[in-house]
Amino acid sequence: MSYAPDDLLDVRVDLRRYTGLSAVALGIVGDPAHNGGYHCGHDRITTSDYSWNESPRDRSVVSDAASALDIGQFDVTTNGNRRTTLRTLSAAIVEACQAGDPRARDIREVIWSLDGVTVRRWDRLGRRSSGDSSHRAHTHLSFFRDSEGRRNRPDNFAGLLTSIFEGDTVALTAEDKAWIMNNVTSGLRRGVWEAGFLDSSLDQSYRGGPVLATIDESIGALSNKVQGIGDALLSEIRSAPAVALSDVQIETIADRISAALVTSPDNALTEADLPAIGDVVRAEVKSALREGTGF
Repeated sequence: MSYAPDDLLDVRVDLRRYTGLSAVALGIVGDPAHNGGYHCGHDRITTSDYSWNESPRDRSVVSDAASALDIGQFDVTTNGNRRTTLRTLSAAIVEACQAGDPRARDIREVIWSLDGVTVRRWDRLGRRSSGDSSHRAHTHLSFFRDSEGRRNRPDNFAGLLTSIFEGDTVALTAEDKAWIMNNVTSGLRRGVWEAGFLDSSLDQSYRGGPVLATIDESIGALSNKVQGIGDALLSEIRSAPAVALSDVQIETIADRISAALVTSPDNALTEADLPAIGDVVRAEVKSALREGTGF
């Protein structure tokens, strides 16, 4: 039986929060009379079904999960004065597809209308250029079927939605990321002395010997941990020249890094250390982003 996969259900939750639309206005699975196409799973495949036959990314998958999303009409304002409508959202998604945005890499096609009259179609495979008149009032998105399970990630479609509704951030090069990692690591070392975030669990008199060695060992492991999660965290920061990171965005990145450091199994830190670690990380991330990278 065709069903809505978890990652698209997560995306629908995000869209409901941003747009105020009901679940019905954000359709994933086609109704029982619907056979063939990305709104259906393998149980409803037809002989000439383009959603299975035209790409190895579809043919290689045997799943009853639907792989499409319809978005109904909406008009909302977010972040105080950022207006987004179905038409501007659709245009932004298509622009991301055309520009090669990695967060749009799993989108097969977008069927939409900019004026409510002419129906347009962006097809990654270049097979079709239009759609039926129902798309004057809603936008249809198809995803390659091998993308099931990842479209709710920050580095995939969910991250693209976040940037469209909330605003984008600056691009960071590999050198910028290395600067951030180095500054966070050195900041954590300094934090042992300045922030004193281990005072709650270790006696002050032992700071000069085994404690520092333990911290250095932990920080080495933590640095690897940060580097490992770095791409996932910082890939959300994509190219938008001359646009600075907001304090809220910096706080979000810093909080997520801090939480990852504390919960990582390969360190000697605890939840009690989180506030002080957060202070250090926030300061170093802000320094790296706003001073070290020149933004």
